[in-house]
Amino acid sequence: HGDLLYEGVRATIAERLAGVAVEVARASDDDLLAVICAKWEDHQTTMEMVRDILMYMDRTYATQTKKLLVYELGLVEFR
Repeated sequence: HGDLLYEGVRATIAERLAGVAVEVARASDDDLLAVICAKWEDHQTTMEMVRDILMYMDRTYATQTKKLLVYELGLVEFR
């Protein structure tokens, strides 16, 4: 079930970031950098909480299958 959970987390992160991308795209040129910075800080905080909740999955499934840890996955997806 580790793969199902991991892929579900990946899909959820991607879905959330698609919404963030729309919000960033709507930002005016003057506000673009501020909006990106705010979204980045919010995303980091969110990924820290998700990492804390899924710590066991990181230690077992992600490590054994050599997949990115949840926090790292979230940072990579943000790019």
